[in-house]
Amino acid sequence: GMRWRSAGITISDKSGNSQKLMLKVRDYGVVDQFPWGIRQIKDTSQGLGWTNGTRWEIDSAENWKAGIGDTRQVFHASECAKWPKTGVKNDKRVMSAVLPSISKGRSVVIAESTPEGATGWMYETWQEAVTLDEFLARRESGADDGVAWIKVFAAWFEFDEHQRRSPVQDHERVEIERSLNEREVALREKGITWEQIAWRRDIMRTECGGSEDTFDEYYPEDDVRCWAVSGRPRFDVEA
Repeated sequence: GMRWRSAGITISDKSGNSQKLMLKVRDYGVVDQFPWGIRQIKDTSQGLGWTNGTRWEIDSAENWKAGIGDTRQVFHASECAKWPKTGVKNDKRVMSAVLPSISKGRSVVIAESTPEGATGWMYETWQEAVTLDEFLARRESGADDGVAWIKVFAAWFEFDEHQRRSPVQDHERVEIERSLNEREVALREKGITWEQIAWRRDIMRTECGGSEDTFDEYYPEDDVRCWAVSGRPRFDVEA
């Protein structure tokens, strides 16, 4: 939006979360010290605007008419796995209203979320999406698949802050090593450190009620199990 005059929209699962995201967008504009030569001129509850004509709206999936009309170049769908999946206000209906408004030229759509059950628009779109390597391979081969969703998964252990701040002492390491379960053994084989294992156990105990399934929902390890354990379905989805 700073480089090119753009119209963008952010839609989150709830109105309150949309407002929080708008504050982040506003803050980016305030702290960005690159000399773009433009400035923010509009800051209201409905959106932001800059002197180069870029404008940004916000809405929530609670409004099934969110994003209808207009022509945009940017769409940010936040926590869309948590959008309503039934009734008038459902995720597929909101997406079918917004996506046609995105320009077929230079544009970008980002849909991000923590998982929420193996159902709904986010889950179905994820299953059909391709990895970046697959996308680039198709492009290099000359294949033209048109518009494509590229899936990007981030495991909990990819984040530096997800580890014990203080080093695991030898006596604690011996105790952890003695009590490793199959999942933890597999993580160690992937190169996960003792500090990361200790952090995982701490979070599971303090935030997840000791449940490994709950931990996998909020701190996923892979892009298969995270869908199976989330959403609290009546039947065992993983099985």
